[in-house]
Amino acid sequence: MPATVYQRLCLKKESFSRKDLRRIANWINSIYVKKFTAELPKVEQQEGNRIFMVYLYPDEMIPIMDNIIDKFYRQKEFIAKKHSNYLKSLKNKDEKKLEKKKNFDKNINDKQIKKNISKKDYDNKKNKIEQVKSNKIEIPTVTTLRKRKTPPQIIDTKGYN
Repeated sequence: MPATVYQRLCLKKESFSRKDLRRIANWINSIYVKKFTAELPKVEQQEGNRIFMVYLYPDEMIPIMDNIIDKFYRQKEFIAKKHSNYLKSLKNKDEKKLEKKKNFDKNINDKQIKKNISKKDYDNKKNKIEQVKSNKIEIPTVTTLRKRKTPPQIIDTKGYN
């Protein structure tokens, strides 16, 4: 007995979208066109409250139709699982950023507490810094004189005396 895509899909799935039905029907039709040269008959079929003109596929296409429907939904489930894993990874990244921000805020608070050290500690640190500065040795630098590409402008000094 010949079958339509809608009939086969109803046997396999309880609920599906019109978009899924259309994609599966296009996929099945493209395979039929590649495999067979005969023209397919169209029949009227009621789908829910509406009536559509659909292709009536021969019996030899039924196993192929079932395989295509199964493969379509396996791919759809795989993509959904992959997407949910991606969303979980984004959530984990956001949590890590939030944790990092909390640690950063904690470090800022620690720095503010350290700023409130006593005057004596501050003076001791200042003396240590001054001692370190006095031990530095200045290294002479060499300057080279090079010719300017453009001569310096002459400055009028009459108004400055």
